Amino acid sequence: MRKSAINLLGQTMSTTSRDRSWTVWGLIFIAAGYASASHAAEFIPINDQTVLGHASSIFSNSYNITAISGDGTVVAGSSHAVGAIYDCARFDCGSGGFAYSLKDRERVILEGSPRTDTYIGGAPVSVRDLSYDGQQALLLGEYRHYESYLSTPQGENYLRDNIVVGDYLSASSMSSDGGVIVGVHGSSGFVWTEQTGLQPAPVVDPEVNFIPSQVSGDGTTMLLSDSDYFLSIVNPLVLSVLASNEWSQRAAVWHDSGESYQLTPVEGNEHLSVTRLSEDGTAVIGSSYNYLPSTSNQIRLSVPTVWRDGIASELPLPAGFESGSAIGVSGDGGTIVGNAILEVKDYPLFVNVDMQTDLLLDNRAVIWRDGQLHILQDWLSDEWGLAEELEGWTLTSAAAISANGQTIAGAGVNPDGEYASWVVTLPVPEPGACGLLAASLLAFALYRWPRTKAA
Repeated sequence: MRKSAINLLGQTMSTTSRDRSWTVWGLIFIAAGYASASHAAEFIPINDQTVLGHASSIFSNSYNITAISGDGTVVAGSSHAVGAIYDCARFDCGSGGFAYSLKDRERVILEGSPRTDTYIGGAPVSVRDLSYDGQQALLLGEYRHYESYLSTPQGENYLRDNIVVGDYLSASSMSSDGGVIVGVHGSSGFVWTEQTGLQPAPVVDPEVNFIPSQVSGDGTTMLLSDSDYFLSIVNPLVLSVLASNEWSQRAAVWHDSGESYQLTPVEGNEHLSVTRLSEDGTAVIGSSYNYLPSTSNQIRLSVPTVWRDGIASELPLPAGFESGSAIGVSGDGGTIVGNAILEVKDYPLFVNVDMQTDLLLDNRAVIWRDGQLHILQDWLSDEWGLAEELEGWTLTSAAAISANGQTIAGAGVNPDGEYASWVVTLPVPEPGACGLLAASLLAFALYRWPRTKAA
């Protein structure tokens, strides 16, 4: 928009010094009005200094962002203490859920903790999803089993009354207002609402154990995948930037109208995995690939894929890159983010800090927007003026994007050569910004027109 305005004004420039003077004043007026009506793009490293307000003195935390509120004001996920040694009976020693307000620039306190009849658990281990306004967080807590619950400004909201140790309940997604929640209970899928409580997930195929993994913003559409083939990658740092821990051979979409259909991979591929459903329920994203990994440290050669109305379409990769994944999608399905891998290779089961950078540097965060593919770091530098802020960084994966498409989060290698998470916020014209720009252009054009005609 800015480039178009400048080009339009440039075409009306006169060769006289007086006309040039008026042109300059016109540009200044329009630029001032437009600049005041919008905010600049911003790159925000997510680390202890950002989230806690200070650097840790004994050990630091590594952050993994898994959720962004629909309005882009809150990011959330999990943190893990780096350099600490634990002696505990938990599955996730050193892990904790976190949420951070980009609007208030402070950590959000997550209310509640998992409980049983005899024990009140500790802090949540991760945030699985956020409501559109960021006021509700879907948490996963742990005490001898995983238990999901809602954190709200009024306190915690448990999905069931009777919690028995060992009875696993893991929710993965919720609607925009938190009114519909889906996930897995034991080995079966569930759907939760305030009115009905826990209910079995809808049956798409009686011969396939489909588990709902995503739900649309209005709660009427679900993305389901089978649990017959499940692979847990050992290293969470590699997991967050190289692959998904859910490798599905079958996936389906279900609507509350009763309509449902199974998805198929891009032509020429035999398998698929799905990662996200757009908020409006019109787009599913994931990958298509030709073989199943034989070990948990093998990365598959995959094709980034988007499904619209059940039809699979391949998303292009940057020239020279072998593989990639679509990981996050905007609310209308128009913008997709993910990663591209330059060279596909196996990685060690256990990755230490020294190995980490070498593995990550073969990856690049990518964005598909308005039908165009961009390497995200180049796009942010060239189109949004963030070259200076990104100096020394390598953005290796984009893991999430807000429903409004204005906030993107992911992981990469920071200037110190360390794995780190980041967030980018893109400007949104405030009400009246476009009108101000149009009025300025019109006023200036009317002023210039007689002079141009007289010339």
